[in-house]
Parts: sequence; C-alpha cells; structure tokens
Amino acid sequence: MAKFFIPETLSKGFLKLINTADRELQLIAEAMLEFDVSAKPRDFFHLLEKTNISDIEDISQTIFGMGFLLIENSDHEDLAKSLLSSYSVNNVDIDPENPEFVRKLKYIFDHSAKVMINHKAIGLYTSSKYIYRSSNLITDIRPVFNGNVAEGGRYAMITQQLKIVYSDNGDDQTTFISMDLTDLNALRSQIDRAIEKQETLMTDCGELFKFIEFGN
Repeated sequence: MAKFFIPETLSKGFLKLINTADRELQLIAEAMLEFDVSAKPRDFFHLLEKTNISDIEDISQTIFGMGFLLIENSDHEDLAKSLLSSYSVNNVDIDPENPEFVRKLKYIFDHSAKVMINHKAIGLYTSSKYIYRSSNLITDIRPVFNGNVAEGGRYAMITQQLKIVYSDNGDDQTTFISMDLTDLNALRSQIDRAIEKQETLMTDCGELFKFIEFGN
C-alpha cells in the first residue's frame, strides 16, 4: 500500500474532515460539483464557505491539497487507507482501520473530480520553467550627436524596449529586450495569429471540450 506524507498545514483539516458529520459531508460534496476547474485555491474555499460548516477553511485547504493525489490514485478506498495509515504514525489515537474514516474520505474523493482536473490543468499551465506575468513597451527618443555637440544637423533614433516580467520557480524576474519597428510589427502579427488560432480551435472544438482558461 502506498504511503503518503500529510504535511502539518493539512493535518488539522484532515482530522476535522474524517470527523465531519455525514450531512455536512454531503453539503461539501454538493458544493464541489459547482467548482470551476479554472479557478484558484482561494476560490475553492469561498465556494465551500457557503456551506456554513464550522472550520470549513481548514477542511477545504485539506481537500484541495490532496487533489493532486487523485491524479495517480484512482482507487479511492486504497488512497483513503494509505492516508489514514500515514496520519496515524504521528497521531496514535487515530485508528487507521476505522471503516467510518475510510468511508468518509472515499466519499469526498469520489466527489473531487473537478479538483483533480484543476490540479492536472495547473500542472500543464506551469510545466514550463518560466511563466509570463506582465509586460509593457518603453518607447524613447535618443539623440545621436556628432563631434561638435552644439553643431546643427543632429540625428536621433527611436528605441523600443520590451519589458517582460516572468515567474521563475515562483520568483518574479524581469528582462528587457531591445526591438525596432520591424520587430514590433512581426510580434504583433504573431500575436494576432496566435489569438486567431485559439479562437478558431475553441469554436471548432467547443462541442468536444470544455476549455480551461487560467487568468493571471
């Protein structure tokens, strides 16, 4: 049986979850069916908060935190037993074989499909080392002087710098890229084409897929 480590941040909610009454578990499960797979973890808490269950923030954090385990573990009963076994190592008063605890965890896992999809989508979205955050273009005019600064017939050039802010393993980094008018037109053309391709795919395949879109 696979062993899993339950971090301290989820331990409190885990204990509350396995001791939650069935009616409250049903309310949680019903709320989870409304979860938007493109939403963020905080949105998951706000959704479950509507159940008015005591300590729902700890419970929602634990449920969402365990969502990634469902990607590789389709046997929810076995997963529940493994988690209970792991949890009982540092919590000896918990019986890992308690069928009620297993049943409650399995029930939640059985209703966590959208949470699992959210974790898979986030994994795809963040699979690249660098994640785009923001950008802007800085346009400037730079005089080019000849040998005699006071002499007429001066020159100038317009400079364009593309500032890009991106995430590198969770840390924001900034880089500047020099561009000219030809570069800007090429970039605009590429962006327009990418947008057109995405809109076309979403239209053509809209009946086959429910597209997930993450915002910054």
